[in-house]
Amino acid sequence: MTELRRLLIAIGYFTRLPIPARVGWSAAELNRSARYFPLVGLLVGCACTAALWAAAQMFPPLVAVLLSMIFGLLLTGAFHEDGLADSADGFGGGWKKARVLSIMKDSRIGSYGAIALICAQLLKAGTLVSLDALALLALPLVHALSRVPPLLIMAFMDYVREDNSARAKPVAEGLGRAEWLTGALLGLWPRWWWPGHWIG
Repeated sequence: MTELRRLLIAIGYFTRLPIPARVGWSAAELNRSARYFPLVGLLVGCACTAALWAAAQMFPPLVAVLLSMIFGLLLTGAFHEDGLADSADGFGGGWKKARVLSIMKDSRIGSYGAIALICAQLLKAGTLVSLDALALLALPLVHALSRVPPLLIMAFMDYVREDNSARAKPVAEGLGRAEWLTGALLGLWPRWWWPGHWIG
């Protein structure tokens, strides 16, 4: 039950899915739930695959891909896209650490963030369309795999902010070996779904 609670905390952190109030929340449990981030990615990817498959029954490939992308944005609350825009604005508009962090903290989007979002979404749409039917396998695979590198960064690098103002700080501090190793295995496992096992 403890691990199920941590999985639900991870789902609540990364998606807009309603989580029972009795699950509760604490910084320590959020940190330990990091092991399930790739599994949440897998669930999100499977949901996007279902949306893509359903849309493809009624619409042309590009329209189906765009609808599945919109579904994914609604499901996650554009959590990752917000982070991408903040990072692009921060590193594009600042040269010193304090300035970069200040820009990233600003809720307003700048030119670098907008350009990064547009390019990323166009690239994603184009890639999924070009994959054709393989996109149905690629979505769960990539959503799971993409959660593995952040776990390693959280485990082996210090958190950059010195205050407690960031939502992600409880996740990133002191990530233990059990968390990042379990998460890495959960993220790498779906790779074996890919035809031929290896990409490239």
